[in-house]
Amino acid sequence: MTQTPFTVTMPTTRSTPVVFASPHSGRDYSRAFRRASVLDELALRSSEDAYIDDLFADAPRFGAPLICATAPRAYLDLNRGAEELDPALISGVIRRGTNPRVSSGLGVIPRVVSGGRQIYRGKISYSEAQTRLRGFWYPYHAELDRLLQGAHTL
Repeated sequence: MTQTPFTVTMPTTRSTPVVFASPHSGRDYSRAFRRASVLDELALRSSEDAYIDDLFADAPRFGAPLICATAPRAYLDLNRGAEELDPALISGVIRRGTNPRVSSGLGVIPRVVSGGRQIYRGKISYSEAQTRLRGFWYPYHAELDRLLQGAHTL
């Protein structure tokens, strides 16, 4: 998987407070992730919002920044809270309350893809979950926050 958790394309001149974000169009399926999964790449890709990044590609020409995730949604869902960890998937995580998304396998690190198909053979380590959050979730959200703060100045 690439070291860059996202790409940002800025307009030459920022003329709108709109920020375009594509958190689910990442297509960088690392060899390690594919090996850890029981699914083939086509099944893993069923959770993508495929090519939304391409659909929004012209946004910078119209004055709006575009941020695109590089990691696939099946690896890490950037539209979830960092605390939405699934104890059925991640070793050492204790269930805290009831969250229907997490219970159904759609936490910040998904257990299933569309159709309820299991991604992994078993659990992943808490350390692996934290590595994904530190490497992708936190940097993406820090940059998105920065872009949104810039929008408030327009």
